[in-house]
Amino acid sequence: MSDQEASNHLQLTTSERHARLLSQQFGQRCREQGQQAWQSPPIYSINAWVRDQWLSLWPQTQLIHPVHELALYLEAVNTSEWAETMVAPVNVARAAAH
Repeated sequence: MSDQEASNHLQLTTSERHARLLSQQFGQRCREQGQQAWQSPPIYSINAWVRDQWLSLWPQTQLIHPVHELALYLEAVNTSEWAETMVAPVNVARAAAH
């Protein structure tokens, strides 16, 4: 695929690092071809792309605030069958929220 064709197609990668690398390589090829400006191709990690798609499809008002998300996870942890044996349920809830 040529650089011109690549700039028109969505490219999904497994990580943010790989997406940055592909973007940098594309820019390097453009500079080597003597271009001074170019349109960057849409290159995203799969996680970033899914997040962006989700946010574009749902109004901002429907997203849960991180504090409320943590409260829901904490409630789930505290009402689980393992709640009494947990040393740090807040840490478990925080880990689940991320």
